[in-house]
Amino acid sequence: MYNVIPIQGRLTDGNGTPIDGYRTITFTLYATSWDDIPLCQDDDSVQVRNGLFNAEMDWCDASDIDGKRLYLGIEVEGDDEMTPRESIYPVPYAFSLRPGAIISGSTSSAILQVDNYHSSGRSVRAYAMAEEGTNYAIVGGSRSPDGYGGYFYNNGGGRGLYGQTDAATNNYGIYTPDNFYSLNYHTTGATMQVVQNGGATALETGDVVVFSGMGEPIEKGGEPVILVAPATAANSPAVAGVVHSDYNIGGGGEADSAIQPGEYLLVVVRGPARVKADAVAGELAPGDLVATGGTDGSAARAAMVDLGGVGMGIPGTVLGKALEPLKDGQGLIHIYVTLQ
Repeated sequence: MYNVIPIQGRLTDGNGTPIDGYRTITFTLYATSWDDIPLCQDDDSVQVRNGLFNAEMDWCDASDIDGKRLYLGIEVEGDDEMTPRESIYPVPYAFSLRPGAIISGSTSSAILQVDNYHSSGRSVRAYAMAEEGTNYAIVGGSRSPDGYGGYFYNNGGGRGLYGQTDAATNNYGIYTPDNFYSLNYHTTGATMQVVQNGGATALETGDVVVFSGMGEPIEKGGEPVILVAPATAANSPAVAGVVHSDYNIGGGGEADSAIQPGEYLLVVVRGPARVKADAVAGELAPGDLVATGGTDGSAARAAMVDLGGVGMGIPGTVLGKALEPLKDGQGLIHIYVTLQ
C-alpha cells in the first residue's frame, strides 16, 4: 500500500490559454529545492479541463514521506521541469507524527491504538539500528507505584511476552538487574547464580565449586557477591554448584573459557548441568547421589550413611543426582543439581 499525495493545478500554454485534454505529467519529490536526485517519481496521464486537473502521486512510500518538508517538481509532456519547485508541507496534525514528536493527552482509553488483523501480522515493530553504544528499540515507563512500565497479555491462550537473542554472548532473551517475580516458574534449563572466582586457580565449565566467602557488590548499593573456589575434598558440606560459563557484567557468558581468579561466572544451583565426574568412589548410574569428589573440581558418588536402616547422603554434602552413567575413570556427564 502506497501513500497517495493529491495534487491539483491549473495548466496553460505559453500564452496563458487554459489547456484541455489528456496530458502526461511527471511528478517528482525532492529533499531540497535544488537537489537533482529524486526521492520518488510518478508519471500520470491526466485529464485537463479548462486548464484544471486533479492527480494522485502514488509511488512514494513512508521512507520518502516522513513529515519533513519536501519539494515537488512538475514536467508536462517531456518539457523541462517547471521552476521554482513547489514546497510540500505536512498538514498541521502530521507534526505530531514527525521524528521526536510527542503525542500527549489525558484519557482513560489508549492515546494510540494499533490493530492488525492479519494472521501473521505485527501491530508495532521497532528497531534500534545503531550497532554500537547502548540503545533501546522500545522504552516504557510508569510513575504510578501501582502501575507497570510494560504490561503484556495474551487472551487467546498464547504467550504474554517472548524474548529472544541471536547473539553468541550477551545472550539474554530477557534481562533485568532487579528482582524477578513469577507466580509459577517453568524451565527446561538450569537456574544459575552469578558468583566470583575467589580461589587461586582458574575455573572451567563443569568444575564443581564450593563456597569460599563474600566479595564486594557488583554494583553500588547491591548485595555482596558470593565467592567460590574449586572443590578439593570429597563430600564437602560447602558445595555450591557446577560452573556453567564465565559472566561479563551487563553481558552474557561464554562456555568452555577459563575464568581467572577475580572474574565472574555463572554457577548452576538447580537443574541439569555437565560436570567433571570421577568414578573413584564407585561406579555412577542414573539416579545415584553425587557429591564433591577427591580430585580438584570433580564430582563423585556421594558417601552414604545409615539412618534407621535407610541409606542416605551425608546431610549438606549432596550436589545432585546422576543423569548418565560413569563406569570407571573420569569424564563429563550430566547430573541434575539439587543441593541438599
